[in-house]
Amino acid sequence: MEEEKILTEDKIPVEEAYEMIKNWSYRDIEGLMKMLVSLWRADRAKETRPGLWVFSTGGLYENEVLLHALKKNFAWNIIVWDSLEFPGGFLVVATSKSAKKKLERIKQQIVKWAWGKFKTPTDERKWRKY
Repeated sequence: MEEEKILTEDKIPVEEAYEMIKNWSYRDIEGLMKMLVSLWRADRAKETRPGLWVFSTGGLYENEVLLHALKKNFAWNIIVWDSLEFPGGFLVVATSKSAKKKLERIKQQIVKWAWGKFKTPTDERKWRKY
């Protein structure tokens, strides 16, 4: 009896998808993001606005494997500076100039809040609406 393979959303075996993502060219980050979205299970990945990509593993093994493959790709060394990751498999990646600027402002506000520079994110004088 043949072992049943775990498949991605595009019905590609997870092991094959892992290698594809891990070896994707770092010169094509936009293409890499599109490929990840097409492989991601349970509709938990999308481009929410031009150049802003959101991924949530939802605890699904297939998605966790894809996220791990992304981090093994050389492109991760470029992407990591324009991304925000939270525990539990939630990743936001900015690829467009405008998305990178907005994400950077949000990260700066989080750092200020964490260091106690202002009391809460709702302090409207310091926490700009994005």
